Amino acid sequence: MFLAKKFPDGTEQTISEHTEELIERLKSLRKLYGKKIGADEEFWEALLLAAAFHDIGKASSQFQLKIKEGKRVGKPGEIPHNYLSAALFAGKLTKNRLKEAVFYSVAFHHHRPFNFRPEEFKEALLKDLKKKEEKLKAILSELLEKGGRKEPPPLRVPKEREIEVIFTKLDSYRKRRRNFRELMKRFRGREAQVILLKGLLHRLDHSASAGIPVEIEPHTDRIERLERYLKERSKARGVEFKGFKPFQLEGRKLKEESVILEAPTGSGKTEFALNWLSDDKGFYTLPVKTAVNAMFNRLKGAFKTVGLLHGERAAYYLLEGIEEKEELSFSLTQLSLSTHLSFPLTVSTADQLFSSVFKYPGFEKVYATLAYSKTVIDEPQGYTPKTLAAMVKGIEEVSELGGKFCVMSATLYPFVKDRLKRLGFKEVNTEELYRESPEKHRVKLLEEFTLQTLLEAQNNKRSVLIVVNTVKRAVRLYLELKEEGLPVRLLHSRFIQLDRKKLEAQIEKEARKGLPVVWITTQVAEASLDVDFDVLITEIAPLDALVQRMGRVNRRAKAALPEFTNVFILRENSDKSGRVYSRALVELALEGVERWSGELVGEPAKRELVGELYTRKNLELRAPKFLREFEENLSLLDVGLQADSRSQAQEFFREVTTVPVIPEELFTEKEEEILSLIETLKRRNCPLKERLKAQARLKSFTVNLFPYQFRSFLPLGEGVIVAKGVRYSRELGAITDEHGDTGEFV
Repeated sequence: MFLAKKFPDGTEQTISEHTEELIERLKSLRKLYGKKIGADEEFWEALLLAAAFHDIGKASSQFQLKIKEGKRVGKPGEIPHNYLSAALFAGKLTKNRLKEAVFYSVAFHHHRPFNFRPEEFKEALLKDLKKKEEKLKAILSELLEKGGRKEPPPLRVPKEREIEVIFTKLDSYRKRRRNFRELMKRFRGREAQVILLKGLLHRLDHSASAGIPVEIEPHTDRIERLERYLKERSKARGVEFKGFKPFQLEGRKLKEESVILEAPTGSGKTEFALNWLSDDKGFYTLPVKTAVNAMFNRLKGAFKTVGLLHGERAAYYLLEGIEEKEELSFSLTQLSLSTHLSFPLTVSTADQLFSSVFKYPGFEKVYATLAYSKTVIDEPQGYTPKTLAAMVKGIEEVSELGGKFCVMSATLYPFVKDRLKRLGFKEVNTEELYRESPEKHRVKLLEEFTLQTLLEAQNNKRSVLIVVNTVKRAVRLYLELKEEGLPVRLLHSRFIQLDRKKLEAQIEKEARKGLPVVWITTQVAEASLDVDFDVLITEIAPLDALVQRMGRVNRRAKAALPEFTNVFILRENSDKSGRVYSRALVELALEGVERWSGELVGEPAKRELVGELYTRKNLELRAPKFLREFEENLSLLDVGLQADSRSQAQEFFREVTTVPVIPEELFTEKEEEILSLIETLKRRNCPLKERLKAQARLKSFTVNLFPYQFRSFLPLGEGVIVAKGVRYSRELGAITDEHGDTGEFV
């Protein structure tokens, strides 16, 4: 009996047992999505062989000693089992490129150190595994038969000269792995199959190890469920759901195509996307976690089995589970299913999927999954030019593998749209939608904010949304208006997770009821919240951001024109440093919207101005840095920019420079609880359930800040950092003493 794993509770699992679980998941995957994957019989046999061989090298005495006696072998000279597994498959080193792909996938399904010599490799194979050859053949024969393969297993311990060739081949692959484009030259004509084969092997192995299905049953009645949900939701709001709009139904006709949808805010783009997704496996991406959480809750209400994928999903799932009084095991299962991409529909931040464009070790898992899925990219203008370039590159590469995309926005940059059209994307005809859309906004430009402006806006007890570009400006304005006795609220990115979640729920509830309150926010309100205010007062910002902000006002307007000014655009910009927005884009927007002052503005006017300002020619002339960053990053990816790890790839993608910290004032208040949680995490034998609860609770006390926003820090261990000198108020959020300021970075 050869062991594959030993679990914390002392139970053991053999190589046969673990591998059989992979094979059962392979059968399930093929049954559920085989047609979408579209591979031939030769490919499925190759995947079966990869699954059967992937852990066979664990039969080595070194590995068995480590498992059975708990001895730490991992010194130089130990041969990682994945390389031994590949050697046992190599046989006579056939020139068949698909079998070569099996060899490569098995050898690198783990990315372990390659710090052994040829002599040590030979000894492990010839003096150890050679004695077990017949037993291993018997194990493989039984496993392959369960997978439907009748032929004898192609396992053989290679001869001495062959081992030297295999060692050289492995070393060559390891070195070429640093340049994925060069590596793929070894598989000319089979590149897509290599990515698919290795990626699906990762999926099978990870799901088997986690004890979860590789895929949850698809939503075969997704449209029917959506209709029921919309009817119930409309009824609860006192309105009637009259069925899908013609353009939303167009999504079903285009479900086999990649599409571009440019439509007004509040017109029902999400319903189009869900009709386009139909019954297929899908991913729905949005720029910020707040928006992802909101969309997740919305879709979960309609479809139940929906996944959540972003960097803080563990804390979100666990805290949600605690609030809903669910069993921790249920929350952990949901978390695991999301992490391993098993849900039929998953809502995600883009970095979780598109950081794979940087080809970190194991990226194939994401590409292989997207290859038989459909992905919605909502609000792409919410990304920086560099991030957008990475997404465009990912779209191009996954499209070649067979994946489909729906890119949709109220303000899609023309240069992005043109590139997608060259890939064969179909543009949805929404001309009628624009013609029929009411002119929702009467606009007025002002030099600066005054109390009189707000009082005019709030006349007749209207609800007012104020959006400014920096947190500092938001806090100062909040305090000024509160002192005037106005019913004012504050929401920005520097509240700890625990408080921000409550504030997001409060703003949505009050906006839905139309309460005569004033909410002051930063960019968090642009696209992430389901709110509809009577009036907007906003600082000048790039045009795409302004259009999103205007979409939070008079959102569900009927044919009647607004009788009062409901959008006030302030020419002032509190983002003097240009950290939040490109100053060139802000100046460009200001010149453009000057023509709107005193006018009724409808969706066609917004689309026309976006198309005018964001042409390649205009950007080259007026905002060259914006376009240059997009094209330079795209060029770097074209020549093969790679990351060494998944975390580094996500940093490349997001350009992350913030760190999660606990404000010092909050730490002082919660010191006993925080230190107790850290002690829980430090306990060597801390049960997993306790550890995860402690991590989730600690995460709820954090806020993301830039390093320059706190003068020093206190590390408490277990990755917990206290930001010295940072005050905290549940009313105002984190209060820093930095010289500059930022808004919400996404």
